[in-house]
Amino acid sequence: RWPKPRLMMLSLIVLSLGAAGYACLTSLGWYSLPLVIALGLLGAAASGVLMPATMSIAAELVPAGELPQALGLQRSAQSLRRTLGPALGGLLVSLGTGVALWAQCGLLLGAALAVRAIPQHPGLQAQGGRGPWREELRRGLYAAWAVPTERGWTLVGLISTTLLLPGFTMLVPLKLQSLGLSGSWLGAVECG
Repeated sequence: RWPKPRLMMLSLIVLSLGAAGYACLTSLGWYSLPLVIALGLLGAAASGVLMPATMSIAAELVPAGELPQALGLQRSAQSLRRTLGPALGGLLVSLGTGVALWAQCGLLLGAALAVRAIPQHPGLQAQGGRGPWREELRRGLYAAWAVPTERGWTLVGLISTTLLLPGFTMLVPLKLQSLGLSGSWLGAVECG
């Protein structure tokens, strides 16, 4: 097992490379569907590493008694991101699509640097950060598949991530642009 801060930093760097790829394509005015799909797959793979690490790192960083507060703060930060992100993105897109994509690249690199301040779990430092990860992955998948409810959620997650996520992340912004709506509008809708 690798330390979660290292996984988070590496996945944020990969996401920033994908954002830089999109920004280069946009800045050069060269759009290639295979490259866009490849960059999307790269981002999906990096997000697949980042999300589980960010969702479970709080349990390693705070004592059990403080965990509800830590999770509440984490959810508040995520809500703030979901609210301000589209508004800031819309503002940047109004300056130019390339500007927004280069800003995304910079923000992701900044987040990767900020992750360096997260302490590593002491148990992982003692074992050098590596373990039989393939065996852990196999056991985790087996455990999830053995429980019918978990099996269902695993399949739902796979199908929704594979089919719906690309549609929402690519088609919704295109539809908003075709309707003449801004990122600020999407941010207001997300706020409820």
